[in-house]
Amino acid sequence: MERDDRSIADERSLTERSAPVREGVGSRSSDWERVERTSAFEELARKKRAFIVPVVILFTVFFLGWPALGGFTTLLDGQAIGAMTWAYVYGFAQLATTLVLLHLYTRQAARWDGLARRAREEAAEGGTGA
Repeated sequence: MERDDRSIADERSLTERSAPVREGVGSRSSDWERVERTSAFEELARKKRAFIVPVVILFTVFFLGWPALGGFTTLLDGQAIGAMTWAYVYGFAQLATTLVLLHLYTRQAARWDGLARRAREEAAEGGTGA
């Protein structure tokens, strides 16, 4: 089934609107390249990676552990507190972990905002911050 000319025109229009806008001599892509070359941006990328990679690994292992342990072992079947099993304790621990990670990420993001601001300032000054 062929698409009609109208949908192709709409698709082209959308593509043209999402293309980088040229402003004066430079473009948004050249502005971005200037920001990328600053020392503040390199520090920002390094710090984000150092925080995000271990947190994602921890989060994934911890959250996939619950269905894996609950579905394939009897480890979580035992009584923890009264009639509550270890599966419930693990589930509540996941909620607590999510809230702690949310708090940590929010604090880190505020610090990253300062580095991003510094990278924009360095790029505007035309330096690499080295």
